[in-house]
Amino acid sequence: MAGEAAAVERGVDLVHGAALPEFYVPAEDWPDLSSRLQIRSGVREPNLVVRLPRVVWPFADGQVGLAALAANLLESGDPRAVEAGMSALRSLARDLGWR
Repeated sequence: MAGEAAAVERGVDLVHGAALPEFYVPAEDWPDLSSRLQIRSGVREPNLVVRLPRVVWPFADGQVGLAALAANLLESGDPRAVEAGMSALRSLARDLGWR
């Protein structure tokens, strides 16, 4: 699980609404997976979000890290989600001793 639902589960101060489900797929697996499942990209009204991390796989212990979830919220069109993402990143920075 990823996206807003996973962020809320990890303690981000956000009320999970009707956001699209989000999935992470290794970039090298996407062409075959999208073909087998006949997933169409670029449709006018998508029904899911697929993220393809290309440099760093953001999972530890089988779940996406809070930093990746917070970064995803920053891409949201919902100002509350963006603020929740910023707040989560500030909290992580404090926990790491960053200013």
